[in-house]
Amino acid sequence: MIYDYLFYKGYQLAKKSKNWEDTPTLFAIMIIGACFIMNFATILFIIEGLSKEKIKFGDFISKINHYKYITGSIIMISIWLSYSYKNRWRKIIVKYKAKEKKKGKSIHPAIPLIITYIVSILLAMFAAMYKNGDGIFG
Repeated sequence: MIYDYLFYKGYQLAKKSKNWEDTPTLFAIMIIGACFIMNFATILFIIEGLSKEKIKFGDFISKINHYKYITGSIIMISIWLSYSYKNRWRKIIVKYKAKEKKKGKSIHPAIPLIITYIVSILLAMFAAMYKNGDGIFG
């Protein structure tokens, strides 16, 4: 799953950076959380665009924005619980370390993270344009 790979690369990046050396899993969870929020928004935009005014998430998104710190905390805690359950995070790290060791080469952890964020932002932008009928969808 892409989120597992992002978790691993976020963990690696935190280990390389001296700022997050003591809490690399927290950094990796924050990386996944931000990407998850962007992808969730993209899905909501697409559903609202496809429904042709029958389904509106405007009020729902307004409530989420009003309680953004609570919503963000719930998302981060949910992701943390998911990766903490039965030490799933350790299994992911061992799995991807073994894959990299087998191949004998590794890509810098920032590269897949940057690419994933760029793709997520572009998808969200196109989904929002589709929902509103702007740009190439107008």
